[in-house]
Amino acid sequence: MRKNVGFDRQLSFEAKETLAEMVCDDHPNWWRDLLSLWAPSGHEGGLRLAIRNGYMNFYSCGQSVARIAFDRKGTPKLYVHRKYVSGSHDGGQDYVKLLAGQGCDRQGEICAWGGASMLRSWIANSVKHRGPEKCDVEKAVARMPTVIDLEMGLPASKGQKTPLRMDMVALERTGDCIQLIFWEAKMISDGRLRSRTTPKVFEQVDAYERFLGDDRNRQRVIEAYRRTCKLLRNFNVVAQQIAQVPPIDELILEAARDDARLDAAPTPRLLIFDNGTKRDEKAWQGHLLRLSERMPVTVVPPRSQVELALERGHAHGPPSRKGDWRRNSSSWLVGSSGV
Repeated sequence: MRKNVGFDRQLSFEAKETLAEMVCDDHPNWWRDLLSLWAPSGHEGGLRLAIRNGYMNFYSCGQSVARIAFDRKGTPKLYVHRKYVSGSHDGGQDYVKLLAGQGCDRQGEICAWGGASMLRSWIANSVKHRGPEKCDVEKAVARMPTVIDLEMGLPASKGQKTPLRMDMVALERTGDCIQLIFWEAKMISDGRLRSRTTPKVFEQVDAYERFLGDDRNRQRVIEAYRRTCKLLRNFNVVAQQIAQVPPIDELILEAARDDARLDAAPTPRLLIFDNGTKRDEKAWQGHLLRLSERMPVTVVPPRSQVELALERGHAHGPPSRKGDWRRNSSSWLVGSSGV
């Protein structure tokens, strides 16, 4: 019998206790500032929080600008890549490690924590490292209030060289149950979407279905994300006490309850970003049909020139009809289930 593969989302009691102490600390520290810049899903701007197994990531457009890990005593340590600290990158994987109350200068030398401005400088330095796909995922998260995880990784199973990854995990109400929905995002130009036989992206779908086809794995994932919702709920309460952080969605609060019925979708969904690149439309429609026969697919249309101008602040005057373009631009995702 193959040994069951583990999956979890949790923080130790000691870790939660030390984070609570940092919130109450009168001295400036990075945990308070990270919480103050957190933007829960469904809201634009700010950092995205992802709970892991014993640690956390704060993302800015797909870039992990802060990773918080803990030792056995629950002592938190923040790890930030030097490229976000200095603004330059030599290709290495060198991180600066900071304890509570510590910060670092542009040379990576330890100093006193410099407040939210130090954190914002890391975010600013991360801009040059952003890719178009992750930026589009960020826009999707801003429109989907029930996203509870990013860059999700399932353990590698037999025959896999690397862990299976999905870009987003969201909640969706299905009858009297709340379902975990796993989204894989791709640019429309991604070659893994195209094949005359079997598209490469189907390998991810197959691996996902194999993993969740094991009921023990399925239950582990479900309970792990219930714990995620509890942590998001608790952190959100604290964040709203120290800054003007928006509330998390009611469905996340409901999923955090022990009596909430949770399940996981048997098949992941595919989110395709159309950036308007030239293509053979007839051939693409054939590929799209093949994809949609295997899994639910949502195609995000190219942004209009009006939307691009408004985003850049170059539009003259307010959008017509009280900004209907914004509601229309989000309709491709909210409540959609595929092609």
